[in-house]
Amino acid sequence: MKVISLIRSVVFFLLIMSFNQPGLSQKKIANYPKDIIYFGQGGGFAGIETTYALLESGDLYKKQSLNDAEYTFIKRLPTGETKQIFSNYAFLGIPAMQLNQPANTYQFIEYADKASRQKLVWGGAEDVPGNLKLYYSLLKHIVTTTDKKKI
Repeated sequence: MKVISLIRSVVFFLLIMSFNQPGLSQKKIANYPKDIIYFGQGGGFAGIETTYALLESGDLYKKQSLNDAEYTFIKRLPTGETKQIFSNYAFLGIPAMQLNQPANTYQFIEYADKASRQKLVWGGAEDVPGNLKLYYSLLKHIVTTTDKKKI
């Protein structure tokens, strides 16, 4: 019984250490074989960009342009929630959209798969499609609820 407890402790320790290794998250994202949704916001006086990366596995990462050289693991989303987010991208017609209207402050969504990348950027534009705004607010809600749980 003590051996099993010791093995669990060692596995848990190694798992924790793997999340804290510099560059591990960056390598995982760069070499990830499935789809990734990047989203975030940036600009303003300091020009800081905050980027989140949601992997198809449900892993959510964060990176700030001035503070972070690498992505930091935030949490893993439930499988059903992740599948719904990825399917909503197509369901809401976002792949057919084209938008590149950054302003002083801007928001973006980028979908990357094996073959291509699609990036939509908007700022103070009034003609942002409602489905895009809805999808972005869904993604930001995931981050907001995550940040509140950490406090």
